[in-house]
Amino acid sequence: MKVLIISKASVVAAYHKKYEEMVNAGVELTLVIPKKWGGAVPESLNNPLFKIIPLPVYFSGYNHLHFYCGLRKVLEEVKPDIVHIDEESYSFVTYHVMGIKKESVKAVFFNWQNIYKRYPFPFSYFEQTVFSKADAAIVGNSDAGGILVKKGWNKKTFLIPQFGVDPGVFFKRSDTEIAKLRELRGIGGKTVNIAFIGRVVEEKGVKVLISAFAEIKNKVDARIVIIGTGGWMSELQKIVTQCGLGERVKLLGSVGSTQMPECLNCIDILVLPSLTKSNWKEQFGRVLIEAMSSEVAVVGSDSGEIPNVIGAAGVVVKENDRYALAEILFKLIDDKDMRLRLGKLGRERVISKYTQKIVAMETLKVYNEVLNG
Repeated sequence: MKVLIISKASVVAAYHKKYEEMVNAGVELTLVIPKKWGGAVPESLNNPLFKIIPLPVYFSGYNHLHFYCGLRKVLEEVKPDIVHIDEESYSFVTYHVMGIKKESVKAVFFNWQNIYKRYPFPFSYFEQTVFSKADAAIVGNSDAGGILVKKGWNKKTFLIPQFGVDPGVFFKRSDTEIAKLRELRGIGGKTVNIAFIGRVVEEKGVKVLISAFAEIKNKVDARIVIIGTGGWMSELQKIVTQCGLGERVKLLGSVGSTQMPECLNCIDILVLPSLTKSNWKEQFGRVLIEAMSSEVAVVGSDSGEIPNVIGAAGVVVKENDRYALAEILFKLIDDKDMRLRLGKLGRERVISKYTQKIVAMETLKVYNEVLNG
């Protein structure tokens, strides 16, 4: 089976493990990624198991407007049996691929969109054209499939995460290694580290986490660790000052995907307190499965897909409820055994459901079903 995958997300090297698993299962795979996506360049351009082709991108950084220069030539040279466009059905890049591929080449797209929206022309036209030419859809959360049907999609839909995690990379280190890593990042000692990891923007609920911690700050030996950056950083710093937290909040900035396993070994509790907005709700929360694989206790809000990702392996609280979040944080800080128990449950859930190998094999089932009609 010859597969061509087109994926801007795959500028992140950690995601390539999924493709390695596909190749190990017998697929001949070619991956197209942007030479540059926004301000980011690919973390890796070489893999002994599959070919990576970086192409120039028009409108780089614009999710639904971008497309690749030279993609027609790649399709002609690779001659794939199936092309997997790792983009939404209403994006121009998906529409573009459908227009330049041969009719005999099967096509699959991937949707995250979990809120029903009426798209203006030309995006509505792009989507309906994609619906007519694609052979199957993969969705990353439980709401996205129903939304596709509501928009007129009448072919097969498969619920599979875009990427899993490699449990051989995301795992709990020894106590000695953990102590060294924490000292290296300036968050050592016996203090419990509660982390938020991701984009620092309003909808990710960072304010709720800070406000919840302020409710218990005088009762616990703990700190907040923020890993990531975003447009809400100055607002975050104001809230930290207003809550009188000062040195109790540590800002570590952004880290590369290859550093994330070490960062997760530096924390005791991960919180993803996302907030549902009119135009957005949490579509998955990849950092949850990375933390769970690393045996970190996870707490999430009930926004979007978070409860389905966590299952019974963590704690889910009502979104935007700082008192409920403060209560569970107090329990977890005080009860190390509870943290350890949740960590082990999280690891077990990832091994059974969210490894790169499982995601790769489920995706191959889709390809086989499409190719076999």
